[in-house]
Amino acid sequence: MSAPLVDKDGFTIRANKYGDYYLSPFQEIGKHQELLSHLPKLKCYDDDVIICGYGKTGTHWMWEIINKIMYGTVETVAESKLKGMLEAKLTQEIDSLPNPRILNTHLPPAMLPLEMFQKNCKILFLVRDTRDVSVSLFHHFKGCKTENYNRPWANFLEMFFDGKVPFGSMLEYIELWELFIQQKPDIPLLVVHYEDLKKNTAEGIKRVSDFLKIPLEASTVQAIEANVDFQHLKKNEHLIYSEEMKKNIFKDEQFSFFRKGIVGDWKNHFTDAQSEAFKSRFHERMKKSRFLSRYA
Repeated sequence: MSAPLVDKDGFTIRANKYGDYYLSPFQEIGKHQELLSHLPKLKCYDDDVIICGYGKTGTHWMWEIINKIMYGTVETVAESKLKGMLEAKLTQEIDSLPNPRILNTHLPPAMLPLEMFQKNCKILFLVRDTRDVSVSLFHHFKGCKTENYNRPWANFLEMFFDGKVPFGSMLEYIELWELFIQQKPDIPLLVVHYEDLKKNTAEGIKRVSDFLKIPLEASTVQAIEANVDFQHLKKNEHLIYSEEMKKNIFKDEQFSFFRKGIVGDWKNHFTDAQSEAFKSRFHERMKKSRFLSRYA
């Protein structure tokens, strides 16, 4: 159902709700209900590669990298990752994709296809500093017609702290995945931290290619690195998102899915009081987290 999320002043972020989970409303609610109800039964294959991560953790960046590794091209992929996004496409649309498939999702593990964990599917799980994610989401929701949020940063941050945003609580999302991975230690899974990939992109590309068992020459790694540089992707955004799609989604033609892509932008947004509030609410949980402890 449609379930707007309300901030402290009564202003809303548009969202769809399925069970207890809030989704970005980029689909009509009826279609969202239909595709999510069928998703657990989606047929998966041993050669599927699935990118999993909370919103704004670098899923499109990783999608570009994997496409270049798997399909042997260094050019920008002239289509959006939405074509393989599990919560954006009906099962028959996913079924029609040619193998090997590169899929992606922001969903928690309990909502995903059962066969995804029964087959030999390779999963890349993305993690990013929660504070940078909050900033990126804020600008994303303000710039998109779908969520249509128009209030100040302080209002949004409270909602993010409370998990009252599309994608829900990031800490809870990470904790659910950590528990799931602990219970299923044999699934082929690679954890990629955004900051590590940003610091040494070539090493990150090599790490991903090794995980996928696709050897790359050093020259190919360098070529891929140059073509997944953030500014390169931003310059070529017109190849990824059509003008029609941008008009339907973005409030302003100057808006971009690729805003800054830097590490530590949260320092330009968080006040001292907000940093202390974040620390008092989340640091103890983060210290216990396998994937988030480095940020605590």
